[in-house]
Amino acid sequence: MMKRLFLLLCLAGIAFSFQMNLNASSFPKYLVIFDLDKDDWQYRYTDEHPDLTNDNCRTTELWLRYIPAGTFMMGSPEYEWGRIDWEVQHKVTLTKPFYIGVFECTQKQWEYVMGDRPSYFNNDDYYATRPVEQVSYDMIRGSNQGAGWPSSNAVDDDSFMGVLRAKTGLEFDLPTGAQWEYSCRAGTITALNSGKDLIAIDLYYYYENYETDTNMDEVGRYALNRNLGNDSQDSEASQGTAKVGSYLPNTWGLYDMHGNVYEWCLDWWDASAYSSSAVTDPVGLTESRYSYRLKRGGSFRSENTACRSANMENDKSSTYRDNVGFRIVCLSLPPTYAVTVVKGTADKTEAAEGETVAITANMPSSGQTFDKWTGRGVTFANETAPETTFEMPASAVTVTATYKALPSVKTYKIVVVNGKADKEKAAAGETVALTANNPPAGKVFDKWTGGAVFDDPTSPATTFTMPAKAVTPKALYKRK
Repeated sequence: MMKRLFLLLCLAGIAFSFQMNLNASSFPKYLVIFDLDKDDWQYRYTDEHPDLTNDNCRTTELWLRYIPAGTFMMGSPEYEWGRIDWEVQHKVTLTKPFYIGVFECTQKQWEYVMGDRPSYFNNDDYYATRPVEQVSYDMIRGSNQGAGWPSSNAVDDDSFMGVLRAKTGLEFDLPTGAQWEYSCRAGTITALNSGKDLIAIDLYYYYENYETDTNMDEVGRYALNRNLGNDSQDSEASQGTAKVGSYLPNTWGLYDMHGNVYEWCLDWWDASAYSSSAVTDPVGLTESRYSYRLKRGGSFRSENTACRSANMENDKSSTYRDNVGFRIVCLSLPPTYAVTVVKGTADKTEAAEGETVAITANMPSSGQTFDKWTGRGVTFANETAPETTFEMPASAVTVTATYKALPSVKTYKIVVVNGKADKEKAAAGETVALTANNPPAGKVFDKWTGGAVFDDPTSPATTFTMPAKAVTPKALYKRK
């Protein structure tokens, strides 16, 4: 028990460091390829997340999430339910950040890129937003140059990745097995990226009475939460594959990494690849030992144990099945530009186009107040607020906090007879405190007089509100 607790604490430390790296990112959160339905594709970077109420993010756009470099524990602990022996836990460090698909590639996105519809679940009413399947590794990367990974990252020109690269100028590919698991876990150390483990269930789901794994139900489509018994080609999306983004995302906003369809990864399959030794930027075997490529994540036909973050399976690169698809990775990162702040500070010294930069003005000098922010080519969220943000343009920027003098306030003279005031001059509306002198022998304080309204004129220590003119308060005395 103590050994398990120690391991959990160590893993939690890695996860915390991993999340801190993400929060320190200097790149926009999302890369968006848009206008896929047009000849001239465009792309942009943004910190705004996709709008799931609009299916453009699943059809005419490709959304990818920024993933930072970092370290995590790959594989599964010995106590994880459903674990396979080859899932030896080991520390993996990825030194290069990347962008990865928010969703599995959909049938409509494939159609826009490749011009055909290869998938089994092809009902015209539902196909567009379901994951593309019946696509092989060779169809995605090509069977000639695309078969050369990891000795070469080249792809065939007529493959999905070849077309995507040519149309955008960006380096797209499948994720490595390590990149996939790192992205799936998003800092978690459990079987599911929700931070939960599997619930042991009766695996013989073809019986009439069965229970689902409620933890798995939250995060993806698998054998027990689809509408069983109808996987026909024209089925709607409660059967077979689900519309992408139908289940809970992980903390990075990535959907369907558990279930729905298996996802191809770059690596050659190797059941003996893992040891307990730490590795950096692993790419798997340098040549095929079994002629099979890696696939991850489970599918709508899988038991819950096959959908775990650590689970690994394989298929021949030429194989296509109705439960195997993919998500894309982009290795190209946006250029960053310098951020210079005059008379203030920013939360980063450089930023990429589309990234949000937070700025804070210095405190004003005596007699001044903040006026506004200025900067050529910069649009501020609120230029008159000393703390605000702006979206980084595609160039270095210099923003300047400007100040203005406080408006002059007219003051009036105070002359006190038989006493003193706490100030010699005051502005209209200001409170002035008065104190009478000690009375002469045989007399006592009587009252205050003299062009002001006193808080208590019969008290030797009182206050009054300064009028818009000079005043002469006078302490009067009377005989005892």
